[in-house]
Parts: sequence; structure tokens; C-alpha cells
Amino acid sequence: MIINREIYWDKRISFYVVFYFIASVANATIKTVLNIYSSYISMIFGALIVLTMLISINEVWRRSSKILVRSLLIFLVLYIISFLLVTLRGESFNVTLRHNVLLTYAWWIPIGLYAYSVKNIEILYKTYLKGSLLISVLLFVMLFSPSANSYTGNLSYNMFFGFNLVVPCMMHLNEFLRIKKKAYIILFLIELLAIIFFGNRGALIPILFFVVYRVFYSSKRTKIKIFVICCSISIALFIIFQGKIIQGFNNILVSYGIQSRTLTMFMLGNITDDSGRSLIWEISRDMVAQKPFLGWGLGGEYSHISKALGSSIVNPAATPHNGIVQNFVNFGILGGILSSLLFIIPLFRINKIKDDYRKSLVLIFASFMIVSFVSSDGFFIKPEIALFIYLYLRKDLHVNIEHKYLACN
Repeated sequence: MIINREIYWDKRISFYVVFYFIASVANATIKTVLNIYSSYISMIFGALIVLTMLISINEVWRRSSKILVRSLLIFLVLYIISFLLVTLRGESFNVTLRHNVLLTYAWWIPIGLYAYSVKNIEILYKTYLKGSLLISVLLFVMLFSPSANSYTGNLSYNMFFGFNLVVPCMMHLNEFLRIKKKAYIILFLIELLAIIFFGNRGALIPILFFVVYRVFYSSKRTKIKIFVICCSISIALFIIFQGKIIQGFNNILVSYGIQSRTLTMFMLGNITDDSGRSLIWEISRDMVAQKPFLGWGLGGEYSHISKALGSSIVNPAATPHNGIVQNFVNFGILGGILSSLLFIIPLFRINKIKDDYRKSLVLIFASFMIVSFVSSDGFFIKPEIALFIYLYLRKDLHVNIEHKYLACN
């Protein structure tokens, strides 16, 4: 009876974690397919997410009340300090409230905490694997929807599609490496090509990190390593002679109404272009120099960067576009170092996780996080990064619950 009860709640808690991502993609897909961009649709999906959370909230409190209280208090202190710093500068806290405080407390903490509360991580892994198939289908429906391409008449660049397909893509590659089922490698290749053709360059970074870590750092199989080395050499040769090859291939895609931003940038020789981020990084560097001790506060950078970019309106997209740089801007030099180490140190300890299911999930979400080290940010608002942190910390902080569960089995 005890075991059945634990499994029952593990499934309910896992469902909430996965449902958040399904609902987010379904929300965007419905709006795109129906060409109806109404806030009411978002409100409905938001209410459904909250409802699935409330179903198991008592059980999560029973299992993880201490880590919940710690999480709430830590961010409460950080945001109070941020509010004081922003207010003293005479700036509005509204953007920070909507795009940081709300996202942290509404999604980041709950999703991370619920994943932390799952006792049998295999249930969470398999629930996410099933959900990833639905997420992938929804994204392809959105991509090929006539309304999504009504402006150009062609299939073209879609950043939302690229970033949201990354985790399912890595899940399917991981499952192929785990059970060697060919259907998953076929699905992975389809998703990878779709990201290359229609997604953004940044979405390829997590996949590259995952492959390198999974094959060279985790795998002991020489044949797999030799295969990857051969593929790498082939890619290197392709890059050397890429001009005519990519141009010819890109022309074929265009003839079918497919416009790949990534391939076009590769062909034009500006695949490494930072898309204006160097200016934002320079502004962010100056901000660190201006306030090296306390920083600007968590989420306190919007007003200054917006003004520096010549905007009279506070832009919620006016962030450093680099997670490490953002930590230094938010918390100062010392705080930036400590907060960055929170995300860096676990990267070198993933392989020490004994449970294969937890190791797989931690690696997948760590790989997703890597893009925030390069061209993105939002360490404390992206739920995928919360899953990485909470699932990693579960090893040290959840030991009593884990031992009780194992004893029941």
C-alpha cells in the first residue's frame, strides 16, 4: 500500500512538471494555427497549469517543505534587495515584477521543487519522454501551419520552434543511446534537421554539448567514440568545402519554399555574428564597473540598458544576453562569481550521479542551460534551468526521502 501510494503521487507530481511544457507549446500552437493572439487563451492554459499543481501540492509540501521554504526565502531576500536598489535609483520596478519575480515564483520554483519531490526519478523521466513526443508534434503542427507562414508564403526562421524542440530532441537521442531503439534516432535526426533549417543557431549549442558530454565523458564504448570522431572529421571537411555545397543545398530548399536562416548565415560567412549582442555586452561591462559591489539587483538592469540602447521605454528584452554577465550585473563581482559557480560546478559532477535516469535528466537540462552561458540569460526564470538545479541538488538534500523510498521497495 505504501509503495502504491508513493508511485501514485510520483506520477501526479511528474505530470505537473511535464504538463507545464506541453501547455506552453500548446498555447503558442493554438494561437498560431487559429491566428488568434488572445490573452484569454494564455489565461486558460495558465489556470490549467496551476490546477495540476494544486492537485499534488499537499504531497509536495509533505515531502519537500524545507527546500520550499528555503527557496522562497532566498528569492524573497534577493528581490527585496533588488526592489530597494531599483527604487533608490528612481526607476520603476514593474518590469522586474512581471518578468522576474512573477516567473520565479509562479514557475521556476514550483517546477524545480516538484521535480525535486519525485521519489522515483524513473517515473519523471518516462513521463517527460512521453510528453516530449507530444511537444514535438505540436511544434511541427505550428511550424507547418499556413498561418505561421502567411507573411512570406515560405517556411522560415522560428526561434520559439528551435528552443522548444531542443529538450525533446535531446530526450530522444538519449533514449536511443539508452535502449538502442531505431525509432528514436530517426526522430532525433528529423528534429535536428528541423532545428537547422527552421530554428536558431543557439538551439544547436545544447545539442552539441549533450553529444560531446554523453559520448566522450560518459560513454566507455570505443566504437561510439571512433564513430563520433569520424563524423567530426567529416564535418570539418564539409566546413572547408562548405561554400558551394551549402549554396547548392540552400538553393534546393528555397525552390521548395524553405528559407533556413542558419544555412543562409553560414553561406554568407556570418554564422558567428553576435546579432548586436557585443553592444549589449559592452553596456553590461560598464554597468559592472559602475556598481562592482552590490550590483544592480536581480532583474534590475532593464531601465539602464534600455536607455543605453536609446529607448525611452523600459524594454523587457533589454538584458545582458549572457547568463554569467547578467549575474555580475545583478549581484556585483563577488555575488556574480558565487551565483555563477552555482551553475558551473554541477557541470563537472554530473557523471558522479549514480541513478541513470536522474543523470540523464540533469545532463539534458544542463545542456539546455549552456546556451545561457553564450548568447542568452535568465538563469532564475527559465524552468528548464530550475529542473537542472533542483534535480542535481536532490542528491545531497533529498537523501532521507530517497532512503525511505528505497527501503519500501
